[in-house]
Amino acid sequence: MNVIGQTHDPFLTLGIQVANAEFLQKPSDSEHDWREGSEQHKFIEHCLATVDRKQQPWLIFSAHRPLGYSSNAWYAGEGSFEEPMGRESLQGRWQKYKVDIAFYGHVHNYERVCPIYQNQCVNKEKSHYSGTVNGTIHVVVGGGGSHLSDFTTAPPVISSHDQKEKTIIIFPTIFENSIAK
Repeated sequence: MNVIGQTHDPFLTLGIQVANAEFLQKPSDSEHDWREGSEQHKFIEHCLATVDRKQQPWLIFSAHRPLGYSSNAWYAGEGSFEEPMGRESLQGRWQKYKVDIAFYGHVHNYERVCPIYQNQCVNKEKSHYSGTVNGTIHVVVGGGGSHLSDFTTAPPVISSHDQKEKTIIIFPTIFENSIAK
């Protein structure tokens, strides 16, 4: 395991290389400013730009709160399915550097969206993918630790699977250029 960059700020993102995957991990809450020009954004840009995709073909992002997409009822009530300081500034970077998948917690349920860019599914298939995936798959895996969260009654078309479940455990096996679960 190789930790990229050192920081004196415990709120900043960590870049971690494990085998053939690069993980960008946001260890604390994501209410902090991730917009372009912020320290968070600069560090993420640096980590994404320096990944050797020949050595680490998998690029995985994770954060505590859903910076991507969630059809949680609370977010729907707010009129948005994302954190305000997150997705708008980061989705261009996820697309530019071809981030494969993003994992989030906080919302106590399981939800997965199709490969997405700018609120649009970018592949014909919403749940089974082969070949080039032209967007980032966002997965909320916050099943444990508290009461289960409700989903909105009108989930967005980008949601490919949601499940009100307390015990979701994901152990993906990453091969050279594919993933099995």
